[in-house]
Amino acid sequence: MMIRKNVFGLLITIICLTMSANVRGQYNYNHVFNPMKGFVDVTEKPLRDELILNGKWQFMPVFEKDIEKFIKPDNFNWENVPLKVPSPWNVNSFAERDGGDFLAYPSYPQKWEEAQMGWMKKDFELPEAWADKLVKLHFEAIAGFAKIYVNGELAGENLDIFFPTELDITSLLKPGKNEILVGVAKASLTDDQGKYGRRNYVAGSFWGQHIAGIWQDVSLIAVPELHIANVFVQPDVSNDLLNFEVTIQNNSDKEQNIQLDASVKEWFKEKTEDINLAPVQNGILKDEVLQIASNDKVKIAARESVIVKISAKVEGKLNYWTPETPNLYGSVISLKTGKKKIADTKYTRFGWRQFTIDGTHFLLNGERIVLKGDSWHFMGIPQMTRRYAWAWFQMLKDANANAVRLHAQPYPSFYLEVADEMGICVLDETGIWSSDGGPKMDSDAYWEYCKEHVKSLVIRDRNHASVFGWSVCNETLPVAIHVFHAPESIVQRQVDEINNWVAIVKENDPTRDWISGDGEDMRPTDLPTVIGHYGDENSMKNWSSQGKPWGVGETGMGYYGTPKQISAVNGNRAYESQLGRMEGLATEAYDLIGKQLGYDASYASVFNIIWYGLKPLPFGLKDTSRPSVPEDGIFFPEFQEGIPGMQPEGLGPYTSTVNPGYDPALPLYEPWPMFTAIQAINAEPQQPFKIEEKNTLGDMQASSEKIEQVGIISEENSDLKEYLVNMGVPFVDLNASQEATCGLLIIDGRTAVLGTEDQQIIKSAIESGAKILVWGVAAKNLSGLNEVLPYSIKLTDRETTSFILKSADPMLAELGNKDFYFTELTRRPVMTAGLSGEFVKNGTVLVEACNTDWRRWNSRPEYLKTAAVYRSEEEAKPEGAAIVKATSDNTDFYVSSIDLLQLKSEGEGLFKSLLTNLGVQLEEVPVNSLHALSAGGELERALVLGLEAGYEKMTNDQFTDQLEKNGASEMVQTSAEGFLEFGRKEEAAISFWVYSPRSMVDLLVEPDMPKLDLRVEGNQEASIFVNGKSFAAASGTQRLENLPLEKGWNHLFVKLKRQEGKRDWRTKIKLESNKEEFLREMNSSVGQ
Repeated sequence: MMIRKNVFGLLITIICLTMSANVRGQYNYNHVFNPMKGFVDVTEKPLRDELILNGKWQFMPVFEKDIEKFIKPDNFNWENVPLKVPSPWNVNSFAERDGGDFLAYPSYPQKWEEAQMGWMKKDFELPEAWADKLVKLHFEAIAGFAKIYVNGELAGENLDIFFPTELDITSLLKPGKNEILVGVAKASLTDDQGKYGRRNYVAGSFWGQHIAGIWQDVSLIAVPELHIANVFVQPDVSNDLLNFEVTIQNNSDKEQNIQLDASVKEWFKEKTEDINLAPVQNGILKDEVLQIASNDKVKIAARESVIVKISAKVEGKLNYWTPETPNLYGSVISLKTGKKKIADTKYTRFGWRQFTIDGTHFLLNGERIVLKGDSWHFMGIPQMTRRYAWAWFQMLKDANANAVRLHAQPYPSFYLEVADEMGICVLDETGIWSSDGGPKMDSDAYWEYCKEHVKSLVIRDRNHASVFGWSVCNETLPVAIHVFHAPESIVQRQVDEINNWVAIVKENDPTRDWISGDGEDMRPTDLPTVIGHYGDENSMKNWSSQGKPWGVGETGMGYYGTPKQISAVNGNRAYESQLGRMEGLATEAYDLIGKQLGYDASYASVFNIIWYGLKPLPFGLKDTSRPSVPEDGIFFPEFQEGIPGMQPEGLGPYTSTVNPGYDPALPLYEPWPMFTAIQAINAEPQQPFKIEEKNTLGDMQASSEKIEQVGIISEENSDLKEYLVNMGVPFVDLNASQEATCGLLIIDGRTAVLGTEDQQIIKSAIESGAKILVWGVAAKNLSGLNEVLPYSIKLTDRETTSFILKSADPMLAELGNKDFYFTELTRRPVMTAGLSGEFVKNGTVLVEACNTDWRRWNSRPEYLKTAAVYRSEEEAKPEGAAIVKATSDNTDFYVSSIDLLQLKSEGEGLFKSLLTNLGVQLEEVPVNSLHALSAGGELERALVLGLEAGYEKMTNDQFTDQLEKNGASEMVQTSAEGFLEFGRKEEAAISFWVYSPRSMVDLLVEPDMPKLDLRVEGNQEASIFVNGKSFAAASGTQRLENLPLEKGWNHLFVKLKRQEGKRDWRTKIKLESNKEEFLREMNSSVGQ
């Protein structure tokens, strides 16, 4: 019996675990997240050694925002949860919300995300063997203003985000146990907002601006007092020389005589098809192929450094590094003292190659090379591994690309190491990224910081074979000119600083000719290349005519294009789905790259393949029809102390577009058509690419019937009826005692209760052959509707702002998806309930809610939108039928749940088309008979008048006479958001009329008088005149109290002027009262 109970219990456990796995969608990845080595190579030991301090550090968050209060506390209140260094303490809030699930460290308390400062502590034992060594504390990168203490003594301070901080802490150490304490304040706490920016430091883009803390490796590095401080490998292929520039540091107290020699060996990495093993940093040195010996002895004074140069002819002993054959070599330089004693060794990997410029062409090893590239922002934890770099570069190889621009910040060094190994040419870019308007362009401190930043990048990365050039900045001139509209002095300062950066690069790396500034083509500079952004074919002609190698760093609508913009390429298909949008982008990308290559570009690209050309991947999530939860995703092995690389706890679904083996159920990547197009145009020879257009609905013809009488069933004050009257719908009065003679009967489904008399009218209309159009459906009126419709309707909880045509019908003649796309007009749902039930089953769905929620794409941050819009398609949602037609006994019933009324004037055009397609003969509506105000007091229509006629000072009669003499005037109507749009006009004047049932001038006429105010909202200067008299002036958004209306009709004239510094402007005007019933008693018109 006991055995049976145990077996039963085991079965229940297995079932529960299986169900849990199905619900949670987890996958445990049993390999190291970032398979990299430490800072000290095996060839450098035992003369050098390393103690990796990555691990669990004590952490104390500080929620102070005043940088002046960033001081070491007297007492520490350490958190119970350790900080897993390296990782920013606020990492989980990066790219949060409805995109990918970037919750990489679920163990971190949520409150850490709000901490603006933090203190971190780590204890360690100093190895006894290091007693005679010089010990350096090396942080590969700390984000923020850091204060570093060793055993209670301040060792150093630094404000940076991307580059190493290295301190000689030898004098601060003691035998046995030691303590490191690091305080970090978020870099943004040092911001100083001015007219032209706020940052005096370089922050890069999304990731760099967000993070705080130690985010790359930390180590103690022990070196001899006399040691090699730096090696600069300088391959000179054109002269067949391999040169080394070696910096020797003598930290001893005596003069030293030294010699150098170098052993160059082939670097080898076993090829493998194992996706988990391929990215691992496990290369080895094999046979020696070249020796360089120096017989010259060099003297180095105590506490001094010296640069020693050694070189040798190659004479065919080294094979070229190219994208197709990325051959690499390792040099081991030995530092020798008297009697040939080796004092230190230093390992450096390099490639035998040389990038040069020849006129307008770019060369690799003397041969023309055309770079076909990609670029992307750094996106945090998913990219903090060689595995991501390997997957990205493998994808580029598949796309017939050979280059990448590591965009908007210095990437971790392992990206360059993987590029070296895989043959990807790298345009190495600084973090001098101005696109967010953050850099403080009028600050000397900022420009000095930039100089050091450029120098640091070059010195860190100049030995990498893959680096073909340096991108010193991104869009600094366009931001100064077009965003800040800065004076020419600041623009010229930008130019001067770009020229300074060019000089810094040349001084620190004379081996590469390519120096560029991405998108910096608006002024002449010393840059030897031209790299443009987002131009047309005329731009390409201009860039290619400047006598320099040229290219395009960013172009195409990949990152910003809305369906409306993409539809210029592929029409209605762009509105249907992300796939439809991507098909348009594919066609565009093929054309853009083709044109770039046609104009002989040296660097061709669009923006971009890795994030916009591939689908976000649902790591660990088998059921993509549900939203992900924190328990979903990929989970990594238990945290290990003292190993290189970041060790996240997990990666959530949709955080990456490449899968370097994490989830065996997913491929390396899933391409959108944009990838396929780029693959085709990059091929040699180029391959054809075309997406066939499909018209699934065919040609639709409008009804030939002419309907000159329309009936309506609605409540007395129906907004729908007023909306249609203003459109010219020829309504006739209906009553139950007479035969309905209308050709179309409209039912206001939101307000009509449909009692006995209404049902009789509907029955009569059906018998006379009328079409029935139910516009809007409210749950409270469903029972009444279902009494008169041939089949019952149900409602679903479905919101949307865009719709797709599903079936052909005369009602939709000459209409397309573009006409039912409202996402760029409003973010409020245009439908809040979908149609369902027997009416839908037995009818034909003409229009349905778009499966793609374009609100989750349009105008949203780049790090969110791709995953957010893709998830909107994948995740389950209720039925979304929006317009359905059912025919019963030869009567056509149309039911719509779309609320075009909220779109105001921008919905009228579509409504008119639907009605005229059904045969309704719309009447001309005189402007003067149109209401100016909505029932809620918002100004919806007004006349636009000239400013020169002096209308504002005229009496009402004078104004009416003058307007009649001047003839027809233009009418302006509000947008879906309730604003009057004036575009680029500098000034405008509007006129409208308001009827008041009582005088608002003499407030003593009767007790308890209502209060009437006028509210102006927008970025304008406004002058308001009432009945020819000045009332008030308003700047920006302002509420003007006690509007002085007389009893009867009042003329309001408003002069508007765009505020200085605003490009486009818009205005909203509304009448507000403390008594809602008073607003209902009022009337309005556009004219008199």
